Amino acid sequence: LPALLIPAALQAQPLDLEPKALDFGLVNTDTETHNEIHLENREDGELEIVVDCRGVGFMALPDTLHLSGNATGTIVVRFAATEEGNYTGELTLRVNSFFQVQRFTVPLQAQVAHPILTLLPIAGLDFGEVEIGEPTTNSAPLKNTGSISAVLNQIAITAPLAHFEIDVVHHTL
Repeated sequence: LPALLIPAALQAQPLDLEPKALDFGLVNTDTETHNEIHLENREDGELEIVVDCRGVGFMALPDTLHLSGNATGTIVVRFAATEEGNYTGELTLRVNSFFQVQRFTVPLQAQVAHPILTLLPIAGLDFGEVEIGEPTTNSAPLKNTGSISAVLNQIAITAPLAHFEIDVVHHTL
């Protein structure tokens, strides 16, 4: 059989990308996060990269990228969701080079949750007998029993017949 000679340019992958998969990990509901795909053009000529992002909650920019010869670039992939659950998607890159068209696929995944806050003690605070006009202090730890951190921006107490003051130490739970 005669040997078929294929030019090296047709055999080599024109694009190197990292990472090969994007895992956004645990994401809070209603919170946008982003990751990046780093690209490197291994050829001397320009590459046109058409970006297609599929999957609920995932979005990628730019939608088309032109990389000069031996240049690098970045694709930003954003994720946000309003409901808890596991999310998967796919980022497809169609690479148009002088000799060929190639497709690269990057799997996307994220897990969405929300914090679960518990006020301790569960029965509430008991200030006992307090003389009128005498201040008293008690504390109620707020515990996050969920799998994702919580940031508190505001706490409200509803007790129209009593006077309460709150000191809030702002931190992530």
